[in-house]
Amino acid sequence: MRNNTQSREERYRPRFRKRRVIVPAFFIAALLLAGQLHDMYGPSFVTENPVVRAFASDSLASGEIASGETASGTAVSANTASGATDEKPKEKAPRAAEVTFYAGDDSVETKTIYPNDQGGYSALPKPEKEGYEFKGWYTERVYGERVSQKPDGEAVPLHDGDTLYATWEKTSTDVDESVAGLPVLMYHWFYDTEKGDPQPKSLLNNWMKASEFDNEMSGLKDAGYYFPSWDEVYAYVRGEIDLPDKSIVITADDGKESFYKYAIPVFEKYGVRGTGFIIAHKVDEKKVRKYVSNNVSLQSHTWDMHGGYGGKSFLQMWPLDEAVADLEKASDVLGSSDALAYPFGYCDEAAMSACEAAGIKMAFLTTGGKVYPGMEPLRLPRVRISSSQSADAFLAAYCG
Repeated sequence: MRNNTQSREERYRPRFRKRRVIVPAFFIAALLLAGQLHDMYGPSFVTENPVVRAFASDSLASGEIASGETASGTAVSANTASGATDEKPKEKAPRAAEVTFYAGDDSVETKTIYPNDQGGYSALPKPEKEGYEFKGWYTERVYGERVSQKPDGEAVPLHDGDTLYATWEKTSTDVDESVAGLPVLMYHWFYDTEKGDPQPKSLLNNWMKASEFDNEMSGLKDAGYYFPSWDEVYAYVRGEIDLPDKSIVITADDGKESFYKYAIPVFEKYGVRGTGFIIAHKVDEKKVRKYVSNNVSLQSHTWDMHGGYGGKSFLQMWPLDEAVADLEKASDVLGSSDALAYPFGYCDEAAMSACEAAGIKMAFLTTGGKVYPGMEPLRLPRVRISSSQSADAFLAAYCG
């Protein structure tokens, strides 16, 4: 008979304790029952009976059976019970494949290659390219795996119809530094407080007074400097033409409003050929095209890849097809693919491959130094111009 004098807490506490013991005991009983059924009716009863198999599976998954016998009586190790196996799965060996080898330009070859016993492929072609050193075959133009011909690792599996891409490195012995060299100057933004522009809080070597820029261009013109076109610069880099010793290229990055407001009028005023490297998604195609003239060239600073993180720009990080599409869109808007300024000056094999695929002829870093014949056209240096100096100091520092 229930004692009605018990409190609610006292009444329910014993029953709660019994439930905590019954749950694990229930599973233990089920496991024992499974073992008995195995002995009486054979292993098929356990493995084919969904109720018994469910209890056994739950126990294995929770790690209650660490070793010995499973509920079906099969001996297992602790690793097997937890889902691991002692035997390492075997890698599928690479097989012979008919592969296309793309070495650049029109150099394409198709042949059958065979894996060797040392973790590589035998008889890979070794192409030659004047002025370049061959660095190996890769499964993709960018971000691919290197396919080894030497026994230095497991062979990358290849299949019929695959294409391998050659990578190249420009040989420095072809660079001709006996000539005067070509300075390519890099400006950015301009301002004029007398016309209502605010004084920049920090010049950061990017801001320059419009009057100072005017003086520098006037000084170059008076000193008899020649301002080559991009066609001439490209031919010069390839060693096809010479340029006058006093030649120079003027560029300004980003395409901010101050470039159109202050720099372009100076180019027209003195007959100085200058270039704006434009972030193309920020401009209106019809508006920007009206500025192009014999003295003004608009070239690519990408369509919308002027950003990034971790010391890399989006041009280096995006998939190749997306980067190429961006560069081609910028060239369509600007009307030219002669030259590109790498965002932040960051460049690697991925960025160069995207430029090559998009038909960019020349691309510029932000490293100092002059351009010489024989240099890699997609890795050309530029000189950053500092503000607040006299025209004479400017000529002596950058144009001598």
